[in-house]
Amino acid sequence: RDYPANLFFQQPWWKDEKVFSDYLSRLCYLAALGKREVKVLVIHTLGSAWCEYNPVSKNLSGFDYSDFFQKLTDKLIEEKIDFHYGDESIMERHAYIKNGKITIGDYSYTHVLVPAALTLKQNTVDLLKKTDASVILITPVPDRIDGAKDDDIIPYGASVVNSINEAIECLPRDITVTDRLSGKNAKKIMCSSKISGTDKIVLAVNNEETRNVNVRISVPETRRPYVLDMMSGETYTCPYEISDGCVIIDAKMYAKGSAAFLFTDERPNAQPCRCLGTGVLFGGQLEIKEKITDFDVSLTDLNVMPVNDASLYIDGKCVTENAPVSLGWQAFYDAKDGTPFEAVYKFNCVSVPESSLYMAIEAAEYLDRITVNGKNAAPLKEKGGRAVYDPEVNFLDTAFYKIDITGLVSEGENTVHIYGKKVNNVVCPGFHIRANNKDNAYNTTEFESIYIIGDFAVENENDERFSISAEKPKLSPDNIVKSGYPFYTGRMVFEREITVPDGGCMLKLNGVNAASAVVKIDGEPISTQFLQPFLIDLKGISGRHHLAVELADTLFNLMGPNRVDNVLEMRNISPLTFVNTDLFTEKYSFTDFGMESADIVK
Repeated sequence: RDYPANLFFQQPWWKDEKVFSDYLSRLCYLAALGKREVKVLVIHTLGSAWCEYNPVSKNLSGFDYSDFFQKLTDKLIEEKIDFHYGDESIMERHAYIKNGKITIGDYSYTHVLVPAALTLKQNTVDLLKKTDASVILITPVPDRIDGAKDDDIIPYGASVVNSINEAIECLPRDITVTDRLSGKNAKKIMCSSKISGTDKIVLAVNNEETRNVNVRISVPETRRPYVLDMMSGETYTCPYEISDGCVIIDAKMYAKGSAAFLFTDERPNAQPCRCLGTGVLFGGQLEIKEKITDFDVSLTDLNVMPVNDASLYIDGKCVTENAPVSLGWQAFYDAKDGTPFEAVYKFNCVSVPESSLYMAIEAAEYLDRITVNGKNAAPLKEKGGRAVYDPEVNFLDTAFYKIDITGLVSEGENTVHIYGKKVNNVVCPGFHIRANNKDNAYNTTEFESIYIIGDFAVENENDERFSISAEKPKLSPDNIVKSGYPFYTGRMVFEREITVPDGGCMLKLNGVNAASAVVKIDGEPISTQFLQPFLIDLKGISGRHHLAVELADTLFNLMGPNRVDNVLEMRNISPLTFVNTDLFTEKYSFTDFGMESADIVK
């Protein structure tokens, strides 16, 4: 194990994973269904970049083909103009003229766009001259064929324009999405339409990271739109109007929200919909009917504090001293199997809890000895046997074994020693070699963080130093990270009685910071939510009921990598992130976990 498993049963949200996986399955099915409505072919200008490539200096002309091509791509997406890239090498083998149009596979193109270029292949020039499609070239136009100077390139009747914006004006735009606040094109809303038989499917997604957008979507259709709720699998109707041969849909698309609209000759059995679990609201502003606060809040799991720093001794030699464990990994991996090692961990306890305390150590059963403040401690699982997850014995994973340390912890500094022989087939973070021990189980040992588990609070000093405390502060349900639970990994439940008015209301969860939220009415789950705005339709529900909202967090706060500078802004995390010492910091980064309140709205 080089870094925490991130998509498996160890995660607190795993019980809700099926809902999300079903959502992804529906998206994949929809993506594979039918044929995209693509009228525009954009000739790829990779040949021009190769033609001018010089490994020593920049290209000869100084023109940045890559930057221009990226700007053109971004602009086409912003303007909701779907397109295909035309790779000249592929076109040389597969493109031909059919009914006057350049045709590749199942697609024929009414418009061909040639970005700024230096050269084109002879085959591409021939196709451009034969097609009766609209050909648009953006300056500088190519003046070479296969790299050789040639003046006979621009087809008769082609349009030559001087900018990307001018080229966009020459292209067909069927779907428009207007930001109702500004009255302009909603640039961050991405759209695509598909044809499946006689049906049309329009996909829309708000690519904004944080901004919600009130939009007006216009689709050249006269059939009634249906909404495909990809989260629930249900089909709904939504408010719309028809104007000038187009269906007009007004909606509020929350940040990262998405919707799929179906136009069909059939008449699905569909009920009206106000909100989608994918972050879209129809039908105007919400009116708050009742504000819900004063929840009874409880945690489903014990608290935990990691000990992430240690001193490592391999064959009696000190490798790292009171440093992040990841700094000792490579030396540990490089040591020969069977080499003795010792690791020393220290943690602070302000006051000792009266309840049971446990410590979790990865592969603890294969260590030679474990001591806490000089006293022996043993894992609850004996050596050998099948690794089957048991919450009484394991912590999060079959490889993490609990050790009862009740009575071994004292106020002040505590010291944990582990002794063992290195047995491990990891060669570096993210890479393993095959274990060759065929006759016996490969009883691996690890040098990793250890975890203190129990009913306690964690005192936090400037997000840098942490201590166990028996005195637990009042829980701050909007963010328990700030009230003694910075490393908590589990679920949190909000409960209270509510009264739902008649007439079709919704429940809105406010200030949710969680991986998932399960809403239950009278003990029965009615919705699992992952995205803003956390709106739940209470159709068919009125009167007095018991509400429970169960939030789940992730492993990030506990297992990191949260001592890495600016980690919350990173797009990609890999095993190497855990050992990138150039980015290490003393201060931990945490994601919030909690909920502020809820509203009954209409």
